[in-house]
Amino acid sequence: MQSVVIPVEVRVQLAQLVPTLDLHWQDVLAQIWPQLNMDQMELVQQQILIPKGIVWNSANHRFEHEPPLNFAKLLKVLNDEQMRENALYLAEQLEQLRTFNDCYQIAQLLEQSLSFIRDIDVEEDFELQHEKILLHHHFILNAAQIIHAINIEVPQDDRQLSKRQVKSFIVEIFLKQQLLGQAFQATVRQDAAVLKHPIFKYYLKREQKAAHFGLLQSAEFVFVLAPNFAEASAFGITYFLKSESHDQSMFNGLVVDLKTTLENDYIEQIKAQVLQLSRMQGFISLEVQSMVEQLQQVVDTQLIPLLYTLEHTEHASQVLNQFEHILKSEILEPLQHSVKFQLTDSVQFDFVYFKMLGLCQNLIAEFNALQLQFFAIEHIELNHLKQKLQAWLLLLKKRRYEIFTPHNEDEWEKFHALSQAPRLELANLLRQILSEYQQLNTENTLNDLVAPTASHVGFSKRMTKSGEYESNALALTKAKQQLKRNAFMQVLSVFKQHAAYIVTLDFELMDENIKAEPEYRRFALAQGDNGLDKLPQLVEFSTRYFDFDIEQFAHNFEN
Repeated sequence: MQSVVIPVEVRVQLAQLVPTLDLHWQDVLAQIWPQLNMDQMELVQQQILIPKGIVWNSANHRFEHEPPLNFAKLLKVLNDEQMRENALYLAEQLEQLRTFNDCYQIAQLLEQSLSFIRDIDVEEDFELQHEKILLHHHFILNAAQIIHAINIEVPQDDRQLSKRQVKSFIVEIFLKQQLLGQAFQATVRQDAAVLKHPIFKYYLKREQKAAHFGLLQSAEFVFVLAPNFAEASAFGITYFLKSESHDQSMFNGLVVDLKTTLENDYIEQIKAQVLQLSRMQGFISLEVQSMVEQLQQVVDTQLIPLLYTLEHTEHASQVLNQFEHILKSEILEPLQHSVKFQLTDSVQFDFVYFKMLGLCQNLIAEFNALQLQFFAIEHIELNHLKQKLQAWLLLLKKRRYEIFTPHNEDEWEKFHALSQAPRLELANLLRQILSEYQQLNTENTLNDLVAPTASHVGFSKRMTKSGEYESNALALTKAKQQLKRNAFMQVLSVFKQHAAYIVTLDFELMDENIKAEPEYRRFALAQGDNGLDKLPQLVEFSTRYFDFDIEQFAHNFEN
């Protein structure tokens, strides 16, 4: 294994670091740098900082970063006419953003613009997907620069939010979550230093068990978010800002200022505000809470430590197999049993669903941190395991209302059948096609045996419709090509017909780290009981029919 190892806590910090979005990114590096030796510094610069556009300026003795492309420059990079039109529209949105001061107007513009980008149809074109990701990436970074610069009018309520706090949430939480996607650290890590502070250790962590709020950390603040079961706005600016007044004001989000947490008056103020935090409408049984806590404990005490043993072993395959076994037996199977047999009402289903989203996102963030170490960047098995986890999470989102909703036994079996339909159809289709294909190969072999001894035209040639003779070998070659073409189109049809139960990895994840291979499309197909208790199956499918290998593709569905 690689002799120079970057400390885990350093990688976790740097994996989430985005200079344009992190107000104090230079301070973060200033704290990290003295912890490293010379070899580690060199490795961090080459493997992590330079790809993020961060370079050391020896003249100024400080780190600097490349600014994002403005949209005038971005237009020169885009080749597709429709993408350029999209870019012009988004450039207009950014110019409008410069004129806004009201925080709710700002929230609406950013949320709608990012929704617009997500909805752009790239028609499974790799070049268009690349340009869509560029639009997404640079819109977020340009928007962040504008937010830093403009004056924001904040809500006037009992929280007494400051402009700095609102800007921090918009940029360091909302925009960063939009940029990092599944790799965003969805909750404060269990070993984070901030959780050792008395206000968290003795109050907020205890209250969190009853109120089920989330904790998100920026450089200066910890944001306390009320449970939100509307997925589209889980980290939304509008949701965070919103307050309601009944007998007393109720809030969806609070802010803990890390610089003033030692002041007694401030602690009492936070305690009073937590009581005004919106509560979920319903009851979560102790049994369900305990199940979720046990799943989180498995992640924190078994899966994450096991993942990092990859740095010190030459038996990576065994470690990854063990990881997947623990994930299946101690996370996915207990989850499936609880969802299928124990949960009773929609509030409990929503609670478990969102807890699983956060748990899996944090696990994916750990994969990303591990992959900042050189040996793991191109590790095929590690990448496949991460992609299966990403696909499982995305299938959970696509099928939320077929899994995490009250159901009877018949409904569960119906949705299970739908989840397995793509694999079953492909298996049956390929079994039939492979039989025909092998029969043609057998005929071809017999022809090869007969041809050298045949003296009559009938043994080695056949008459076509036009009355001309062609060799049996040529006829069989044409028949195999036609069968191959038909098989290719039929497989493609299954993928399109069952799109709701399949993940197209190259186009649905919006992951900048996924290296697309234009020769192949990568799909993930649900496995296990209703797609819950087993990670999806990954398959590669050629983008061109004449490269399609029927026998090789059929191997995916032999079991």
